Amino acid sequence: MSITEKKRLTCFFHYGGERRVLPNGTFHYVGGVSEAMLIEDDMAKGELLSRISSRLKISLHNKLIFHNTKRDKIKYLRVKDDNGVKMMFYLNEDEVDVFVDEDPFDTSTRESNIVESNKTPREKKRLTCICYWDGTRTVLPNGTFEYYRGVSEAVLIEDDMSYEELLSKICSCLKISMYNKVLFYNSKRDKTKYLRVTDDNGVEMLFHMNEEEVDVFVEGEEY
Repeated sequence: MSITEKKRLTCFFHYGGERRVLPNGTFHYVGGVSEAMLIEDDMAKGELLSRISSRLKISLHNKLIFHNTKRDKIKYLRVKDDNGVKMMFYLNEDEVDVFVDEDPFDTSTRESNIVESNKTPREKKRLTCICYWDGTRTVLPNGTFEYYRGVSEAVLIEDDMSYEELLSKICSCLKISMYNKVLFYNSKRDKTKYLRVTDDNGVEMLFHMNEEEVDVFVEGEEY
């Protein structure tokens, strides 16, 4: 049996600066800390995070990590193995920019959704989602998206909705299969931020964004 050659990426890590979306869809990064590092596609999530933290000389507690590639400008570094602990890098680019941001909604400090007898229920945040599937997406000079063709539907979502419930609701409205799909959004506040899954088991979707509307894009996962 032949040994599969490891895929490698040169990563440029950024933290603590200002990030802007340019008219061509790439990021312009000013200030903060930047370092370069070589990563491999079989690197475990823990090892990757440790190397990023060490290279940038920061703690990774309460941080978000995502990347910008030449091929896909708003695609997260995704974790995928049986235990949800292995980071995959099947991107086939020579370079990738990795951004580290503070997560304002850390699950370790976030208020529990369980209502105790002496507490009043927390009001659910709601968002009107305009969901898109199977069209062409273009980044405009102002950083927003323009979407051509495909299927689009409006869906109302809540911040305590589970990931599977959200995915099921969106795919039902779009009349498509849930299998092998990836969700991300474009909001008025942050044009390149994913819909995030975060709880102890990695299954709860957070929508603490405080916008009235958000565009949700559904794409087929490549591996």
